[in-house]
Amino acid sequence: MSYERSKKGSIIFKVTFWYSFFIVVIIILMIVASLLLSDVLFSNQSRNELVQASYEAIHELHDLDNGEDGIYFSIYGSQSHEVLVNNIPLGFDDTLPFTNSTVEQYISGSVKYLYYDLPIDEQRYLRSVMTIKNNEVDMSLFITAITIIGPLLLVIIVVGGYRILKKAISPVDHITNTALEIKESNDYSKRITVKANNNELFRLANTFNLMLESIEQTFQREKQFNNDVSHELRTPVAVILSESEYGKNYAENLQEAQESFAIINKKALQMKEMIDQIMELAKQKHHQSSKLAPFDFSTFLVEHTNDYQKLCSSKHITLTTDIDKNCIILADATLMHRLVDNLFSNALKFTNNTISIEVKKEHHTCSLSIIDNGMGISEEHQKKIWNRFYQIDDARNKDSKLGSGLGLALVKSIVDIHNANIELHSKPKEGSHFKVTFPLIK
Repeated sequence: MSYERSKKGSIIFKVTFWYSFFIVVIIILMIVASLLLSDVLFSNQSRNELVQASYEAIHELHDLDNGEDGIYFSIYGSQSHEVLVNNIPLGFDDTLPFTNSTVEQYISGSVKYLYYDLPIDEQRYLRSVMTIKNNEVDMSLFITAITIIGPLLLVIIVVGGYRILKKAISPVDHITNTALEIKESNDYSKRITVKANNNELFRLANTFNLMLESIEQTFQREKQFNNDVSHELRTPVAVILSESEYGKNYAENLQEAQESFAIINKKALQMKEMIDQIMELAKQKHHQSSKLAPFDFSTFLVEHTNDYQKLCSSKHITLTTDIDKNCIILADATLMHRLVDNLFSNALKFTNNTISIEVKKEHHTCSLSIIDNGMGISEEHQKKIWNRFYQIDDARNKDSKLGSGLGLALVKSIVDIHNANIELHSKPKEGSHFKVTFPLIK
């Protein structure tokens, strides 16, 4: 029951039904119009032939060709209306009145007659009679032929059209089946294979494939993200559990308990930093370009470098700045603060003793450069540092220079939101140069 309902509700069934219906209606209208038009045309042609034959016959009264082309000629007296020369066809009424040069019609049984009277002189007139068989028999034969051939043609049209439509819309069934297979198997690697015809259905299938690809990548990223989070949290949680267990069972004095608490606090802070960064990354997905507004990047950097200068002085690090004025870009102030803080924190974490912050204004762009003289990053790691939780090695990140591996991923996300570009120029033992280029407001 559900299959029949689905079949009747399908596009193929509806299109086939309606175009078949309209074809039948059009054919019927064409047949009726053709019959009516042909009858009118035939009647006018017959009348014209009768009139022309009458004018030709009036000049050849001594040699009238009776019966030729179905036309008969008789001569009547003008006063008495008696038949002087009788060539009247059988079945025609010879007592019909004078028509006064107009074509009249007379029907007897199944035969139709057209007659036309033309004066010869004051005493006589010529009557021309044309026999026209009633076309009811021909019409009956025509209707019989249509009755036999019509249904056959209709079946051919319906079946042929149905097959063509079914073949044309087959990619839709393929899309449906693929969607059902994905639903049952949760395998988003499946794709729809459709012959490249560059038609609407091909573009639909291609769009569906792009959507599947996007969903698959999202699931892969989320899967990797969950694996990374669980992996990164496992170590600090294990340390916290171990130290709390030690403090509870084995700490014999306040100093040992404080040492355990310090380790627990350090790992808890590490977990807090990681969770905060994860939340920041999640928020970036909801930022829209409509929130961007004109932003004075030069003034912003001048104010922030004053705070950075104090922090660097406390760590015996030299900070130099070179900031061009009037760098106005389209930006989100909050996101700019996070971007600069993350890049500066990264430089502060790994530099040896100097950091440089530069802002350069060019024709159509504004660039931010943060340069340190730390241990640098090898080329094999430079493309991976933008990945979440990616850390180059334990010695670099997980000892005194603690990090979550999320800061640069957050920076990359903010850069993408601003339609900007970020580059890294670095070599081992030669420091790192992070450069972000923004388009200036036109």
